[in-house]
Amino acid sequence: MRLLDVTGWLDGRRATTHWKHTAALARSYPQVTVEPDTTYVADGPVTTSAGVSAGIDLALAVVADPAGDHSLPAIAGRAGVSTRQLTRLFRRHVAATPAAYVESVRVEAAQALLAAGGTVAMAARRSGMGSDESLRRVFLRRLGTSPSAYRARFRSDTP
Repeated sequence: MRLLDVTGWLDGRRATTHWKHTAALARSYPQVTVEPDTTYVADGPVTTSAGVSAGIDLALAVVADPAGDHSLPAIAGRAGVSTRQLTRLFRRHVAATPAAYVESVRVEAAQALLAAGGTVAMAARRSGMGSDESLRRVFLRRLGTSPSAYRARFRSDTP
């Protein structure tokens, strides 16, 4: 919590932390509105989480718009670290590169869109894959099938 002393990043903001530490955070930093019963809090440019599992939820929330700009420089800028440091952190904690992680999130988004009955073109666009051809190549490499075949097999609105 010493970082809070120096930076003042949370002054006047809402925040959360692991349930074991919420009382100490509130006591030590009365200028912070501590929300103990939530998994993560986004307040302006600062986002806090309530532990490891909540950190995973937070990571998913940050990438909840898979079609957004999730290039290495963009993610590093939002995280406030260099691209090299971000790559090191991803390799250490996620066991993947940032690009591989973003691609996996985009594939999962495309799978959900196709299963919900969306077209291949719409799934490619909304998942951030760009084109039908890009989506097809990634599906073949990762899933061993085409987006059309995946949609036909897993579409939830078929009788």
